This record gives sequence, C-alpha cells and structure tokens, in this order.
Amino acid sequence: MAKLFYIGTYTEGTRSRGIYSAQLTEDGLLDGLAVETYKGVVNPSYLSVRDKKLYAVEEREIGELISYDIDDDGALEEKGRCPLESRGCCHITTSPDGSKVFVSSYNDGEMLVYSVNSDGIAYNMVNEVKYEGKGRNPERQEGPHTHSSFVDPTGKWLLVCDLGVDTVFVYEISSLGKEIKEKNVIYTPEGSGPRHLCFNKDGSRLYILTELSNEVLSYTFNTEDGTAELLTRHHTIPEDCSDETLAADIHLSENGKYLYASNRGYDSIAVFEITENGDTVPVDICKIEVNRPRSFAVSGIYMIVAGQYSNNVVVYRLNQENGKPKDKVAEIAVPSPVCICLYDDI
Repeated sequence: MAKLFYIGTYTEGTRSRGIYSAQLTEDGLLDGLAVETYKGVVNPSYLSVRDKKLYAVEEREIGELISYDIDDDGALEEKGRCPLESRGCCHITTSPDGSKVFVSSYNDGEMLVYSVNSDGIAYNMVNEVKYEGKGRNPERQEGPHTHSSFVDPTGKWLLVCDLGVDTVFVYEISSLGKEIKEKNVIYTPEGSGPRHLCFNKDGSRLYILTELSNEVLSYTFNTEDGTAELLTRHHTIPEDCSDETLAADIHLSENGKYLYASNRGYDSIAVFEITENGDTVPVDICKIEVNRPRSFAVSGIYMIVAGQYSNNVVVYRLNQENGKPKDKVAEIAVPSPVCICLYDDI
C-alpha cells in the first residue's frame, strides 16, 4: 500500500503554488506527485490531518485557517476559511475529539483556540492566550514567540512551546474553552528556545527540541498531573561545529527505538537510541543531501525529508540495526517545502 503525504510550502518569493501531495510506495519510491492549488492560499507552512480532514495555516501578516475535505483519491476540496487573529501563525494541531484546532502565533507570541463544527470546518476563534516575557538571546528572544503545540498520547494534555521565553506551557485539554488556565509550566534552559516536541508511545517520556541551543531535552512526564522532570541534555550537532545552525524538527521511529532531530545549517539528522527505560543515547549525526531540512516524517523504514532551500523532498531508507538514514532511494522537486504531513494508506 502507498502512503499518501502532503507538503506545505512557502509561496511568497518562491515558485510554489500551494499544497503538494505525493505517495510513498512500499519500495520507498515517490509516485503520483500532484499539485493542489487554491486561489489566494499564501504560505501554507504547516498542515494537520485528522480523519478525512486537512487543516492548513497561512504564515503571513494576516492569514487564514483553511479547512479541506480529503477525497478518496487524496485530492483536497476546500470547505471553509477562518481569519487568523494573530500574525505569523506557524503551527496547527487538533484536539483528540476533533472539536478544536490550536494555532501557534510566532510573531505575536499567542496560542489561539478555534472551534470546529460538525462538518469538520474550523469557523470561530473562541479563545487566545497571550504570553509575556523574554529570554537571554536579544535577537531571537526579545519577547514571546509561540512555535508549536502538541497533544500527549493520553489525549489529556496540550503542551505549547514558546521559543522566546524558554517555556513549555501545559494545559488540560478538557478545560480549553471559554476560559483557559495553564496547569503546569516546563522551564527549559535559558537561551535554549523550545521549538517542537514528541512523546514516547505511552506518554511517560517527553522529548523537547530546542532551536537555539540545538539540543534534545529528555524528561519524564507524569500523565496524571502533567508535570515533567528533566533527565538528560544532548546536542544535535557536533561539538566542533562552526556552522550557524538551528534545530528544526523531532520525531520517533514507529517502533520507538530511535529518536531523530533535523538541523538547518549543519544540514543533518541527529540519531539517538531510546533505551528500555526511555533514556536517549547519541548514535550519530548524519549529513544529508538537502539544504535546510526544516521538516521530516518517519514512515516505517523510510524517512521523508523536506529541503526548504534545495527545493526538494528526499526519501531515505533507515538502517534497522542502528537507526541511521542509510540510502537515498527517491527524490522529487518541490519549491520551498517546509512541512511533511502523513496521511493514511490509500
């Protein structure tokens, strides 16, 4: 069976025409590249899929949250648009029951909550959280910069990463409605800049990727009360690296044995082994043939990597003995790709 995935891009100042799609075959090849274009869609830089719905956020000064139906052949049908109430929205995720969409605003340092109707269309902002403060880095942390939000595997908690204030805010999803109150906060090291995160399968381990310090921070996570405790810190770039590098994306392998993080500048994938108790052990930092790997996804024994500056999407086969991206098996040209969003088999 082929694995369908969607590709979000930057359209301003590039040749991109919007959202792209492709299929990953069982042999790791890319088949059926298609272009889904929609008038007025600008910088659909982050995508989220739930059931047969796709949501796209426009990363621009004044953008829109766009809802699509996914047809049986993978084509997208636009169903609705909703104005975004903040600037520079760069990430989106959905609640476990599909009733809400959470949007992160980098420029304004806000987390926005949108309602989704019975047809799966995001239509109304019901609340927002405006963060305050600053970090140690005067150029990147002069104020809050909310970068992403993620739901834990139990579906109870929403974690919101703010790069500007070195904090991950923890909310109980059931309480995210007309009134929002944080349950806990996770303070990352000063100047680290938390960007993205992921969990192990049962949610007992939390892995936070920091953009500015280029690190993977490993925590225990209590799924009962939403608290976390820092265990280890590992860099995603070599100690002697002189390149100006920003960590970008983080994912676990499907079997949970390996953790991956992408680096922009020192264009590479950092590989970590996950021990039986959830600890991270550095394996290698593997250079790859893409320029600025901002986003990637893991599907079975393959890794799909988006090269923002090299204008390509590359598939690597993962070595099952050590987790490393081993062989480049496929490549397609896509203008300014910045998000890889997996869908179901078709």
